[in-house]
Amino acid sequence: MNESDPEQNSNAALQRVAPDNPRSANELLDQIKRIQSIMEQVMKKGEHYGIIPGCSKPSLWKPGAEKLAFTFRLRAQHDITILSLGNGHNEYQVKCTLVNSDSEVVGEGVGICSTMEGKYRYRTEIFDKVVPDAYWKTKDKALLGGPDCVIKKVDKDWVVFRRVETDNPADNYNTCIKMAKKRAFIDAILTTTAASDIFAADAGEAAEQEAARKKAQNDKEQNQDPADTMSTPKGPETLYDFVSAREKIEQGASFNGTLYKGGIIYINKVKFQVTAEECSVLKELMKSRTPASNTSTVK
Repeated sequence: MNESDPEQNSNAALQRVAPDNPRSANELLDQIKRIQSIMEQVMKKGEHYGIIPGCSKPSLWKPGAEKLAFTFRLRAQHDITILSLGNGHNEYQVKCTLVNSDSEVVGEGVGICSTMEGKYRYRTEIFDKVVPDAYWKTKDKALLGGPDCVIKKVDKDWVVFRRVETDNPADNYNTCIKMAKKRAFIDAILTTTAASDIFAADAGEAAEQEAARKKAQNDKEQNQDPADTMSTPKGPETLYDFVSAREKIEQGASFNGTLYKGGIIYINKVKFQVTAEECSVLKELMKSRTPASNTSTVK
């Protein structure tokens, strides 16, 4: 190693150290400061690392781990073991070994992924095109076909979907191998660079949880069950009822058909409280009006 190269000297913390020659406190502080500097100056939140609700530390994502590997001149080597779980399902066990610029082993990490994990084992398919009317009142999944059934909005219609096992686990082999490699790589980087005091220890899973949380939130906003909007609104304000809303529309007022939380709708900026069924009636009433009446406004 070139002793005059400051960058190589700064990476000395990742070289092999004899048991009788422990690193000094200053070396440990320099290591922490360097990682923090990379995080502040190079990494971007949401791209290289993420924040998990309820977690005190950010989670390191694969692009961020790659930045640390580049910084400390680390190269990853992977040893993959494949276990057959039957019925076409596999488990992938990966050991990631990190070597430095002198080809010396400086750390290891492990990661596992299986096609039996829920997100790979199951898929959803259309079960029934008609949502039973009784479901909107009881929300009893037995009326849909069982606990594995959910409703989702397709275009403008509510459709019943059922969770079923995938008929070809091999479709996810490549995805699972890459996921296991990613988990092992992040684990190795955190362990080798002693970055677990800066980033969450189970960073790979934390990243997946964050992505799943965002997807679930988007799905909830796009596929909200109208029955979930039937809670009583808070506040002392007086609301107009369905009869008043119908009279407004019959007089020519405009209604965009949106049912908000608490059974709230707005007609010409006036608030009304209705049920999901009543909202559907009002939307049909809007459709039945002539184009001329749709353009009129009642104040």
